[in-house]
Amino acid sequence: MTEEDHCVAQLQRLGADTAAVTHVVQTHLHMDHTGALGHFPNATVIVHERELEAARAAQPFENGYVREDFDSDDIDWQPIAAGHDLFGDGTIRLIETPGHSAGHMSILLSLEQTGAVLLTADAADNRAQWQGRMEPRALASLQDAMHSIELLRRIAAEHDALVVHGHDPKNWAAVSEPSSYR
Repeated sequence: MTEEDHCVAQLQRLGADTAAVTHVVQTHLHMDHTGALGHFPNATVIVHERELEAARAAQPFENGYVREDFDSDDIDWQPIAAGHDLFGDGTIRLIETPGHSAGHMSILLSLEQTGAVLLTADAADNRAQWQGRMEPRALASLQDAMHSIELLRRIAAEHDALVVHGHDPKNWAAVSEPSSYR
């Protein structure tokens, strides 16, 4: 990742100030998802309580957790226990999708111009996992991971959602062509 790829640089290009960010949703706390937490000083960090517990209980670098990335008194944690409508208006819904990690969550967005967008995060890293051609990368439970993908497929179909996978550059490039991933 280059400095231009860092989320802070990307937000700056959009004219956004990280100090103005009020909420950060952590789908899970693996090292490739937590390194920038310190750049959002005024944000409440939403995470599933099971995920925060698992991350705090892990030994250094065990199961993808790096304590230095998330273990800070400066982080304003808001652990949640189940699926959650972040603002109570249906625009950002957090969905329990354990398997990749103990308290993994995916996100269903309801956007005025785009419609429904489903961020699978690492519940389905890529299209091959989404389509069942490859097993999900499950660090906590393969059975839970497979059930989570089934749940997400139902949600995507029910909402005719644009699906964005956690680690699939081809998918990300196709986001500008929503019909290819609906």
